[in-house]
Amino acid sequence: MAGYDNFIVSNTGNSPLVNFNFYVRVELAVDVPCKSVRAISRELEYEYIQEGGLNDYIHMRRKPASKPFFIEIERYIGTDIVDPFPLGADLALPLLIFVNRSAGHNAGPFSFSVPGRTCVLTGCTVTKKTYGELVGGQSGILTDTITIAYRQLLVVTTPFLGEISGALAAGPGDGEWQEKHGAAFKKTYDKWLEEQEAAKKKKLEDQLNKTNDKAAEEAKLRAQAFDAKMKIEKKAREATTEAMDKFRKTMSDQAAKHKEEMDAFEERRKSKESELANKEKKIQDEYDTAKADIKAKREAALEEDPDADLSELDAEASALADKYLEDMEKIKEEREEARKKFAAERQEIIDDDIDARKKITDEHQNEMDKINKEAKDSSDAVDKAVKDHSDAVANKDKETRENAQNLMAEQEKLAQDEKELAALKASPEGNEEKNAEKEKAVSEQKEKVDNAQKKLDESLEERKALSDDAKKKIDENTPKEPEKKPEGSEDE
Repeated sequence: MAGYDNFIVSNTGNSPLVNFNFYVRVELAVDVPCKSVRAISRELEYEYIQEGGLNDYIHMRRKPASKPFFIEIERYIGTDIVDPFPLGADLALPLLIFVNRSAGHNAGPFSFSVPGRTCVLTGCTVTKKTYGELVGGQSGILTDTITIAYRQLLVVTTPFLGEISGALAAGPGDGEWQEKHGAAFKKTYDKWLEEQEAAKKKKLEDQLNKTNDKAAEEAKLRAQAFDAKMKIEKKAREATTEAMDKFRKTMSDQAAKHKEEMDAFEERRKSKESELANKEKKIQDEYDTAKADIKAKREAALEEDPDADLSELDAEASALADKYLEDMEKIKEEREEARKKFAAERQEIIDDDIDARKKITDEHQNEMDKINKEAKDSSDAVDKAVKDHSDAVANKDKETRENAQNLMAEQEKLAQDEKELAALKASPEGNEEKNAEKEKAVSEQKEKVDNAQKKLDESLEERKALSDDAKKKIDENTPKEPEKKPEGSEDE
């Protein structure tokens, strides 16, 4: 029947979007007139895996993003005082692109109160500026091309919300009945047709509002997921910075401790070396003194008697030399023993320092692994919540569409039954039995419509519950901001 198409799934191509009625908003404050916006895209990276013996297709696995996305904006020059796109700028707020359906649509040529499409780009950085080409041989408008790298893209497209019309099918035909009872029926039928058209429009508007609410809810959920991942990333960065500061301080303390131990070691080594040198000097001095005494005695004996017997003095000198060599050998052995002892002690200090630094590095690595794992687990949980929600909503939307189609079919049947009932009541030759049967059929059909409406409402409520559950899961994995104390407050 004409006018009873399912508006949720039907597409007649009415009022498509145009590509020339748009503008760009920067930092939610500056509107920038542009000639063109190019390369608005979002691409997922996949790894291609070939399976041995399988020639018909390959397996695909999602890969992490390896590079940012880029957009090129060609804008007019000399229309603003401050350049909204300075080279190297990191935009603090999302970059917005609004597309209206057509010039003059809704309120006027510059009406973007209900844009047909909104693009939200976050994490934007101005990476390149190409200044416009200057050509003396022809006239033209000077433009600059700005290349912007962005991290995330959200696109929201609003369906056409123009007037919804569709006349009900005609009443009884133009035959004999219409000629005989046309005047009496027309008044009743026209009033009924008016009421049915108004009710249908209201019903369709209600359904459209619910559909728009679903689209807005989906956009809010993805925005919440994006915000959650930004907070997870921020928390991971802060934890990483804190861990690195702690690591550097601990390593600095260990270096200071190692230096202190090495300084104390050098002091002990030098003290021992000085002690052995003093001993060696004392032995040498005693030997030199005793040797000089023996020499003096020899000279005195020879002076008194050139043929004097010097055997005792020679024996004394020989014993002195033996004792000197023995004492010097003991000093040498003691010095060698001290050298080995200090070498072992020095190596022990170095080994302890190496072990301590390794322990600090291992603890730092474990802490970094923990931070990265927590961030990855939280981010994966958010992604999983969004994916599970998307899959569940896809199934639920299929059920909702089926329920909506069923509701429209039941409404269509009810409209036909009410039309036939109105025709029976308007006929002078009405049959009370037939009227009663038709009234019963209309009543039963109304119950079917109510049941179909109930099913559709339940589907919409269940879909909302899916969104609430996904929001809860995302919120559970979103780092909580520390509570700020009011200024001037003091701890009790």
